[in-house]
Amino acid sequence: MMIRMSYTPKPIDTSKVRISDDLLKLIELLGRNIHDVWARSRLREGWKFGSQRNEAAKEHPCLVPYEELPELEKQYDRDTALQAIKVILAIGYCIQSPDSSVSPSAEDVKADVRMTLDVLRSPESVRLKQLREIWDGRSGRGWTADSEVYRRLAAHALRVGEAFLAYDIAAEGIRRFVEDVKLLQIQALALARSGSTHRAQQLLEELRRIGHHDEETLGILARTHKDFGLLSSDPQERAARWRLSQELYAEAFERSQGYYAGINAASMALLLGKNDIAHRTAQRVRGIIEDKIRTLPAQDEERYWLEATLGECAVILGDRAQARLRYCAANGMGQRRLADLSSTRRQARLLLQSLGGSANALDDCFAIPSMIVFQASFLDGKVGGSTWISSPSTAGSEERLRARLKELNPGMGFASLATESDFVFVEWMLEHGKETHFVLPVPVSQLADLLGQHVPGVDWKTRLNHCLERADSIVYASDQVASDPLAALDYGYLLIKGLATLKAEMLGADVLQLSILKEGKGEGEQENHMVASKQNAGELWSAPRPRAARASSVEGVEVGEFKQEVRAILFADIVGYSSLGEPSIPLYIRHFLSAIAGLLASSPNAPIIKNTWEDALYFVFETTRDAGLLALKIRDLISGTKWEEKGLPASLNIRIALHVGPVFPCFDPIISQASFTGRHVNRTARIEPITEEGQIFASQEFAAIASAEGISEFTCHYVGQKALPKGFGSFPIYLVR
Repeated sequence: MMIRMSYTPKPIDTSKVRISDDLLKLIELLGRNIHDVWARSRLREGWKFGSQRNEAAKEHPCLVPYEELPELEKQYDRDTALQAIKVILAIGYCIQSPDSSVSPSAEDVKADVRMTLDVLRSPESVRLKQLREIWDGRSGRGWTADSEVYRRLAAHALRVGEAFLAYDIAAEGIRRFVEDVKLLQIQALALARSGSTHRAQQLLEELRRIGHHDEETLGILARTHKDFGLLSSDPQERAARWRLSQELYAEAFERSQGYYAGINAASMALLLGKNDIAHRTAQRVRGIIEDKIRTLPAQDEERYWLEATLGECAVILGDRAQARLRYCAANGMGQRRLADLSSTRRQARLLLQSLGGSANALDDCFAIPSMIVFQASFLDGKVGGSTWISSPSTAGSEERLRARLKELNPGMGFASLATESDFVFVEWMLEHGKETHFVLPVPVSQLADLLGQHVPGVDWKTRLNHCLERADSIVYASDQVASDPLAALDYGYLLIKGLATLKAEMLGADVLQLSILKEGKGEGEQENHMVASKQNAGELWSAPRPRAARASSVEGVEVGEFKQEVRAILFADIVGYSSLGEPSIPLYIRHFLSAIAGLLASSPNAPIIKNTWEDALYFVFETTRDAGLLALKIRDLISGTKWEEKGLPASLNIRIALHVGPVFPCFDPIISQASFTGRHVNRTARIEPITEEGQIFASQEFAAIASAEGISEFTCHYVGQKALPKGFGSFPIYLVR
């Protein structure tokens, strides 16, 4: 009898292969072909379609066209195609796209522009999911040849509170239509709404310098000064900023006679205590609007701003009843304009407070939906060799959760699809047409397997596919199978909270954390409790404490025993090092590196792991806060030192990259010291080369988690989607200040 030897699969290592954007486009085509080849083979063998797989009857549910496959099955085919491409590249072959391509005809371009504009002319009916689909599907589309489509897409993204998306749309439009002032204005407004006030102001000042003194340019520039005043804790600086703001709004009003500039000029005058000017200007604005509103069609989208502005006029003029009437009318027109509603409410609060009353006296006029961050997970031991979690979802608990959601009636929801309760939450949100965002803690295929192992008897593939197809946005916490799913889940929850906080800060929305807690009632008895806690944006959750590092030794540790921890990572490159001559190297070590070493020794934010080689620094931190603060201190040390006095080039500088992610603590047997390693270390290293000299760039994950933790000592400002080197892909990048 033949004895079967133990089998250990050894696929070709493709972990270092990066796929270019051109090759990524092939994956869908190859995935479709893989399915067609498989289906043809099955049909030749006598198989036919059946709703359930039946070996005896030769029936299979996937014998359908590729377009009709569940999203999860499509993903399996895409993964096969992706691995095939990676293997080809890993063994040294090249794949080159054809030089020639078929361009759409002029008529096709015009037709596509007309069709897309027709959709965008009814912005109230365009959901965020549809907006993203238009944007993500732009490759090869004719509408990309028309600047008006870019303007409308970006404006709609701003209207629904997606300032980051609006920035990206405007940025690409500007690359295509370099002198399009409207796109530049939209980009500046997106920056201002996302908190990048300094960058917005720089852009607008440049527009003004080259001769643009229109209402939009001067008005948004005035808004940046108002925002700086609101951020200042110095009364004198605040007053100076607000005076500049009022003067710019007033200039714009006199030039344009536009009600937008006029009402803001009146409001800033009121904030500065110039009540007579505020009243006269508000009365002028009211007259302009009353003339305009009489001839405007009832369904015109501008009516929202006309009603909102009349409400603001009434507040300034002390007519609270009229203000309520007008704000309620605007609210009825703005249910899909969350950012506009938020802006109107924020201004009303500011004015009411300056008048000495309750800032929230008119809040009930604005139906701005709350945002729920849902969390339900409990440590549950080993399942199929992996640690996973559970939140038992009995019929009773599901009904209680649905009833609670009906009572809370959220407008937006963030969750991680990891437990039965997560699915109940997401499915309820989708069924009721709510804006839904979720994070997948592990890749789709691994998540389906883990859920199936833990809760058998449920068609997880179908449920997962249903959610994937209908969500407004999906963030993948990892693009690779997680060896430590529990760490991936911790990371996913941090991202959910962070992404929700970033969105809430832009909208001024209330954030509600809905949690399901498990309490022991006695031996063998447990009960689930739902707890809802209201949080304000910027005052949310602290990150869970990471598990203790296991960095003593790697000898005898099985691969599966390595446990990941969520840590903050810093990579830095010394600009100018490569030009140093040999005589300068000792000076570099004595002065430059020693200065950083002294900073580390005295800083309360020092890293738990540090390493360096020539012109590179690599640090790992226990917290996001420590990483951000030390990065700022290093940047200021380098920029504030006169290196020429120490015999080094005055041009020495630094680029710093920050990221947060799950990494493996280990004991490096080569250098005989503790370290951290993993794909997220590599990700941080890829951000550093694109960082501007003398600046700190961070990943979206870093920005989100910093926001969720309520860190006030530094801020993260969006700079757009950036392509990382070595085919690592494009990611949202932030500037840390």
